[in-house]
Formats: sequence, C-alpha cells, structure tokens
Amino acid sequence: MSVLPKGFWGEHGAWAMVLTSLGAGLAAAWPATFVPWLLLPCVVLLTGAKGMAQRARRSGSGYGPPAFVASAGGMCALPSVLAAPIPFVIAALLLAPFAWLYVLHAASPAWTRSLPVEVLGALYAALAGPLALAAGRPGAYLDAACLWGALAVLFLPGVLRARMRKDSSSALRWATAGAALLGAAVWGGLPLSGLVARWEFLGAVVFLGDLWAAWVLPEWRVRTMGIVFTLRYAAAALILALAWRPLG
Repeated sequence: MSVLPKGFWGEHGAWAMVLTSLGAGLAAAWPATFVPWLLLPCVVLLTGAKGMAQRARRSGSGYGPPAFVASAGGMCALPSVLAAPIPFVIAALLLAPFAWLYVLHAASPAWTRSLPVEVLGALYAALAGPLALAAGRPGAYLDAACLWGALAVLFLPGVLRARMRKDSSSALRWATAGAALLGAAVWGGLPLSGLVARWEFLGAVVFLGDLWAAWVLPEWRVRTMGIVFTLRYAAAALILALAWRPLG
C-alpha cells in the first residue's frame, strides 16, 4: 500500500457506504451484463481520488495524480452512462457542485468533516446502487429512485450516530432516533409498493440497533464502530437486494 498515492486509503467510511450501495444495486440488477460491473473500479477510483484531492489541497501541491485517478474512474463509468444516460445526468447535476465545493474547501477539516457535509456525502454514496441498477436494467427509473431512498435512510442513522463521538447532545440523539424510526418505517412499508418481497421487512431490524445506540451510546472505538456499521448495513442491503422485484 505504501506505493499507492497518499490519501487513497484514507476514505474507509466513504468506501464502506459506496461499496455497500453498489453491491445492493448489482445484486438487484442480477443477472446483468458487464456494463454495471464496471462501476466497481469507477467508485473505487473516484473515492480514492477524493482522499487524494483532500490531501493535495491541504499540502498545496500534487493535483495531477488525483485528477488522473478521477479521470480513470470516470472512463470506467462511460458504458453505464451510455446505457442509462438520464440517471447519470441527474446524479452529475447533484454531485458536481458538492464535489467542487469539497475540493475548494478541502484544506479546512472543520468544513469537510462537518455534519452537513457528512450527511450529504452519505446521500451521494447511496447513489451508487441506483446507478448500477439503472445501467443493468435500462428504463427502471422507478426502481432506481426507490432503491436510492431505501439506501439513503439506511446510511443516515449511522452517520448521525458516529457524530455523537464529538457531540452527544440531546438534539443529535433525537435526530438519530428520528432517522432510525424513519428508516424502519420506509423499510417496513416498502413491501407494500410491490417492488420487493414481503420478507424484505426483516432488513428493518437493523434500525433497532441504531435506535438503541442513539441512547445507550456504547463506548466503541472508531474502528470497531466502523466494522459494526459496515457489517450491519451490508447485511441489510443484501436482504433488500435479494428481495427486489421477486419473480412470480
């Protein structure tokens, strides 16, 4: 790893969310052509470029490598863009201003690590799965939109809960509890839409852990918390993906 660009491996939280989201989209689109699978190197490279850009902005030099890595990631997405241009155009319109501001203010940890930026980052990371689904099933825009909503509410409580290591105020606790209840309601009601099998509601159990942690505040280390969140959300996303549009 020492030979890889500095900053590339510093995005563990972002990778956990974006790869969980992407995996759910690929599983929901199964069977699919190789086109959506090219989004795997795409999201890895773009997420790595995010960390590299942050490091370059703070040091004031070394912008070439992150630009090259980001360009390579973008090239990997081209087949998916051609297969489903509308969702990717919408995603680009949402992401471009955020990405520009992130790079512009990357020298300020107080800004890049602020709660609004982390929440927006989680919502954008949730786009990976819907884009993979749209590329694998061209025209399935309703599925992609609903999958984004389900993944967005899946990640939101964890982002707020992680923030409690710095701020354990009652307001943040209530916000986390509210996000967990919202997620449980969305996941519990999703089978009524006909998009998923009825047993998908089992994935809503993950939000009980968020609700519990919002008030108990277990003393987890950052690494332990990241592992717990990743395993829980990956399991829930897998249940969601396997239940998507059941045959028969």
